[in-house]
Amino acid sequence: MRRRVYNWILLPIIGIILFFITFLPLPDLFKLKMNTVCSYTLISPIDVKLKDGFNYKYEKIYVYDLSRVEKILSNLRDLLDQYLNIKGIDLGENKEKIIRKIYEDISYFLYQGVVEDSVLYNRKTIKVKVGDTLLNVDVNLLGGKREVIKKIADKYGKYLPGDGAGVLFSFLSYYIKPSVYYSPELTRGYFLSSNHAITISKGEKICDKGDRVSEDIISKINYINKSIKRRYFSEPLSLILRFLFILTGMSIVWMYIYKRKNNIFTFTNMLTIGFFMIFIYITGRFLFLFSPAAIPFVFISTIFVFLYGVEISFLISLFLCYSFFWGIPGYEFIPFIFMIPIMALLIVSFYVSEKKDIYKVILAGFSGIVASGLLMLKPLSQIHFGVMDFFYFSVSNLIYITLGFITLPTFEKITGIYTSMTIIEIGNLNKPLLRELSLKAHGTYHHSILVGLLAEAAAREIGADFNLARVGGYYHDIGKMKRPEYFIENQTGMNPHKALSYKMSALVIISHVKDGVEIGKKYGLPTPIIDIIAQHHGTTFLESFYKKAISEGKEIDEIDFRYPGPKPRTREAAVVMIADTVEAAIRAEKQLKPSRLIDVISSLIKAKMDDGQFEYVDLTMSDIKKIQKVFFNMMIGLHHTRIPY
Repeated sequence: MRRRVYNWILLPIIGIILFFITFLPLPDLFKLKMNTVCSYTLISPIDVKLKDGFNYKYEKIYVYDLSRVEKILSNLRDLLDQYLNIKGIDLGENKEKIIRKIYEDISYFLYQGVVEDSVLYNRKTIKVKVGDTLLNVDVNLLGGKREVIKKIADKYGKYLPGDGAGVLFSFLSYYIKPSVYYSPELTRGYFLSSNHAITISKGEKICDKGDRVSEDIISKINYINKSIKRRYFSEPLSLILRFLFILTGMSIVWMYIYKRKNNIFTFTNMLTIGFFMIFIYITGRFLFLFSPAAIPFVFISTIFVFLYGVEISFLISLFLCYSFFWGIPGYEFIPFIFMIPIMALLIVSFYVSEKKDIYKVILAGFSGIVASGLLMLKPLSQIHFGVMDFFYFSVSNLIYITLGFITLPTFEKITGIYTSMTIIEIGNLNKPLLRELSLKAHGTYHHSILVGLLAEAAAREIGADFNLARVGGYYHDIGKMKRPEYFIENQTGMNPHKALSYKMSALVIISHVKDGVEIGKKYGLPTPIIDIIAQHHGTTFLESFYKKAISEGKEIDEIDFRYPGPKPRTREAAVVMIADTVEAAIRAEKQLKPSRLIDVISSLIKAKMDDGQFEYVDLTMSDIKKIQKVFFNMMIGLHHTRIPY
């Protein structure tokens, strides 16, 4: 019960982690360059209006201030002369000439236009107000303040004694101010004026296919991109709805597993599911900056469809695809594109029972990828995918499917859930361990095959994992290989139990469970099969040896004649226990009429139930009746009356 509580605690923890991952950077929705040709019709997915708090990179207004230039130059010669005297620098008879030359160079640069150095980076033009005129000025025509000062200091510093360049650089850095500078007031006034206010309506056409991308289009695109990010990252309502969407989606997944797949609802499995969700969100966010087509949703679908089944894989894939893009305008249709190859993969998984059938999944995934890729090339939303995006989508998803199969065995061991492909492969009768069983304990081998067939039929009838039940039946008695002659089905002559005490005989019989577990681990059998080996006798009682020991008047402890357990924990282990008991009991009978056969089967199952062997297993009375019917029909066929020859 405590572990189940931990599973529910994981839900909000993982949900909060996923929510905070959504604060990782988003790519720009639209990516166009100046003077290129628009390759598709661009439509705004949202309403955009200029609001407080926006910092528009491309639309700052700068001022060319002639009065500032004249003020700087008015006292420049006198101040420079005084500064040199304070520093004790004597230029001799060349003093007036050098100061005049410095003055002329500074005048030239200031009248040409000097700006802060940061203005020159990542820009081609800036808007500069000269008088009453607003001009687009090429930044290559302007000089950076530090660059200009260094150029003048280096040029004339050689005429000054000592560190003349350093002295001159210090003076000019303090005294010279940019003649072209940014004006926040003009910027805001310009854009809020009736002629220049930016208002973009949802559905408004920004540019047509074939249009030349102008500065105005670039401005609108940047408004749209910035507005989308501001709403996604900072609007309270958007944040609340995104968190609730993530938490609701996860709750549906958790509740479905708890109600419909309760055997999977373990801490390890839920932690694994949560880990994969976080992994997809983090890797997806970084790949999103490169191309949304490269996000690895199909990777998790490939692993989960074989670990947890189609339903869980579908639910988790659907949740991840839609929650990842939820709240990002323009990407509403993208989850559908990702779900096409995922659905193809899930459908084909029904027809994959062996590892050699993997090619079917790859082909199905590839078909879905091609179908999605063709949809990507047609702009069904504001997002436009190019040929390279189609290439990324196709190649990356094929890689993800392949990686899913390569890493699947690792996750089988981590979760303790093994795919039907792995179980079926282990159930191959040519496997070394089963061949060894057939050679060392031929009677046990034939008994195990029959138990496997009975368990498979019963498990199929009650909706349990019939492949696991069958293969578990094959391996349930491998511990008898260690001392095969002590088990009646392998005896052809002398019975070695006659030389042992009843207590020792019971110990030998009971030890085949422990020996089977050790052999299974040695050969690397999956955990579910080893569990069936350990649980197939539960804590049942060796009544025959116990009664014989009692009849001789010996003091004995009942616990020495009981299997140590554990009792069956899964429906498959319970089915194997019943099949083992029924097959052994019916085989011991010479001939059984149908009426007697059904009574024997019923009494054997009832005895197990009365002994509490199924207290940890979800077996209903309806399941028990189905098992009885299946075993009756199969045992009639196996033990039918033959004509004497």
